[in-house]
Amino acid sequence: MESYKHINISNSTIIRVILFAALLFVLWEIKSLVLIVLTSVVIASFVESGILRMKKWGIGRVLSVVIIYLISLLLISTLFYILIPTLAGELTSFYQSIRMYIPNIDLLDSASKAKEMSVFSNIGDKDFGDIATSLNRMTQNVSSGFFGTIVSIFGGIANAVLILVISFFLSIEEKGIEKFLRIVTPLVHEEYVISIWSRTQRKISKWIQGQMLLGLIVGLLAFIGLAILGVQYALLLAIVVAVFELVPFGMILAAVPAIAISFVDGGVSLGIMVTVLFVVLQQFENYILVPLIIKRSTGLPPLVVILSLLVGAKLAGFWGVILAVPVAVFLLEFLTDLEIKKFGKKI
Repeated sequence: MESYKHINISNSTIIRVILFAALLFVLWEIKSLVLIVLTSVVIASFVESGILRMKKWGIGRVLSVVIIYLISLLLISTLFYILIPTLAGELTSFYQSIRMYIPNIDLLDSASKAKEMSVFSNIGDKDFGDIATSLNRMTQNVSSGFFGTIVSIFGGIANAVLILVISFFLSIEEKGIEKFLRIVTPLVHEEYVISIWSRTQRKISKWIQGQMLLGLIVGLLAFIGLAILGVQYALLLAIVVAVFELVPFGMILAAVPAIAISFVDGGVSLGIMVTVLFVVLQQFENYILVPLIIKRSTGLPPLVVILSLLVGAKLAGFWGVILAVPVAVFLLEFLTDLEIKKFGKKI
């Protein structure tokens, strides 16, 4: 006679499941606010590393936060005003070149229908003509373009202000992020959540700093090399190289348009020289820059970075991209702890 195992589910278990499901539903309904708070926490975490460094120089916390935010805003706005007019001209010229080689393409008609749209509001649905037209229109009113772009990226002026204000006050407050985590975390898990976030924050800070420095150096070297070789759109291509440096194997991806343009515009000789340039840059990065700059960094697995960025963009758009790597590192730390708890050591 077969024996059956009875599973008893208590009322308290049912209530917990219902409450957990209700919590998930509420969080999904207010996901915009949740993303704002999470983005603020991530920004404040990046600022924290700068505060600790300035503290060693004898600068107080409040003054450090003010200096960091002012320098960041000044740097971003200055780069915007300097680069956008040149970038707009190069992008427009690049688009016109495409029309010369593909005469049947007619993207400007669709671009003219989007005159009132901002550059980044629907960039996923735009083509080269849309972007070029938007950039040209932006340069006609540069004074409002910078703030309009920032507002568009963060989904509205209210959200942008909220993110800046929340991250600012989290940064000013001594152990502000830790206090925030204690508020939103159940008492029994407080210390563990704070511990895992501290590890995540250190790893992300090192990774971002290393990748940004790599992007700056490689982008500058690419611009110098492309300009010396006389490649058109050198600034545009160098910016692509710098941005793609944040992505694993980004140098290879960024080299494709540069090499293609050089072959089409300058012939085989220029194409070969640009190819050699990117090969040299790749080797210089791999054997000199990476060991020097990323030596003490976390060394995140490339596959984890790629998948997290794709999932983040799919689930939450621009904010998802910002939060993707921090969330991925947080989950990796959690899984590592589970592994250590289960096996007593890392596999």
